Amino acid sequence: MTTAKVIAKNSIFLFLGDAIGYVLQLILVVYLARYLGDANFGKYCFVTAFSMLFLILSDIGLSVLMIREIARDTTKAGKYLVNISIIKLILSSFTIILVVTAVNFMPYPPDTIWAICIVAVTTFFTSFTSSFRSIFRAFERMEYELISKIAERIFIFISVLPVLYLGYGLIEVVLAMLISQVFIFIFTLILLIKKLTRPTLLFDLSLCKSLIKEGFPFALASVFSVIYFQTDTVMLSMMKGDAVVGWYNAAYRLVMALPFISTAFVGALYPMLSKYSTSSRDKLIIVYEKSFKFLLMLSIPIGIGTSLLADKIIIFLYGQDFVNSILALQILVWVASVLMIYSIVGYVLASINRQPVDTRTTCISALLNVGLNLLLIPAYSYAGAAITSVLSLVFLLTLEFIYLQRNGYKIHASKLVLKPLFAGIFMGLIIYSLKAISINFIIIICIAISIYATSLYILKAFDKDEIEMMRDMFKHVVSVRSWGRIGGNQDGK
Repeated sequence: MTTAKVIAKNSIFLFLGDAIGYVLQLILVVYLARYLGDANFGKYCFVTAFSMLFLILSDIGLSVLMIREIARDTTKAGKYLVNISIIKLILSSFTIILVVTAVNFMPYPPDTIWAICIVAVTTFFTSFTSSFRSIFRAFERMEYELISKIAERIFIFISVLPVLYLGYGLIEVVLAMLISQVFIFIFTLILLIKKLTRPTLLFDLSLCKSLIKEGFPFALASVFSVIYFQTDTVMLSMMKGDAVVGWYNAAYRLVMALPFISTAFVGALYPMLSKYSTSSRDKLIIVYEKSFKFLLMLSIPIGIGTSLLADKIIIFLYGQDFVNSILALQILVWVASVLMIYSIVGYVLASINRQPVDTRTTCISALLNVGLNLLLIPAYSYAGAAITSVLSLVFLLTLEFIYLQRNGYKIHASKLVLKPLFAGIFMGLIIYSLKAISINFIIIICIAISIYATSLYILKAFDKDEIEMMRDMFKHVVSVRSWGRIGGNQDGK
């Protein structure tokens, strides 16, 4: 199977999985917010954010490492599965004990403490499921990841909604989610064993030591990443209370699901990037540049369009009780836009074994995030937290992009951004004009997409090879000239 077809197949499967999951998650978040109210919804968001601060301790970067190593040699899958599962069992048990101990020393009401303890147990199963999906991705069999993700979202959906309809509260909601994660853990493991690989029941102490050592840079980067994405909610809870956390997270949960497009696309590319990192730097740079351009073209209209339509989106989804979320959404949507571009930069660093660079830059960004939150939240509440999120992520992207530019992976970003930016600004002017005459915002979105796409076409934003590549990927018809003339099969031949 050639490069274009591999990217198309895997991107479609990951996209479908994330898209369906995103829709179900969005519906669930809306129902949680509407049924629980701003304060209790804020409490739920704090519980999940607090638990996420500890979740990374149960993985220490092993899932990302597993993708890279198995993609290079799939015969290692069974051995990696067993040994990484043993490491995770020990780490997850330690994490649960740590969370339960820590929360009992905090001045929170009993229902919050119990909810955190339940979510901590939930993360035990979530961590293992993540490892199983990493093997699907390493084998480039994203259709199985699609099945697992859809099953997860559907089961959570049908478990939690009845709990909300029956009038139960926070504890019952997190218990329903725990039951769902136990089910999906078992389901994904069975799917993995039946379709791809069986566990190699051999404990290898030297391999475990090597995995922990190799995964440590990934782990540090992940720790700082979690600090970056979760401390704002925890700090808002401590400084401003549950209702403010609810307003902030109504917008935050909405925008953090938006990068699912880039996640699916770049996730499909990662095994290929890992192979090219050892076989052909030129091909890796071509994939990097084309991907950067594609993600820019997606991120710019999402940022501009959502900022202009934030009021209509929030009222439509959450109602008047969450009107304070409008400003948060206008700011936070740029987190999603920057994340879409950052995703390819981060994966390129991982594929070329530059994890320490990602660790250092993420650490600096996380420290900046915490410092700015301490400075801005007391004065500007959730708006200060939103501004902090954008600034620190832009800082992180800039550092890692400059590193790649200076170390042999240079792309012409300034040329790539001009046409999408011009098209995005023109689209924004159209949206602003249409809002003034009170057109339904769904119609405005459809018109805006058409305007943006037409503008890109008029500006000739795609060259001939890119147009051929997109046709091939869309139709699954392979062309030797596709994907920047990489050519050959996925082994680079």
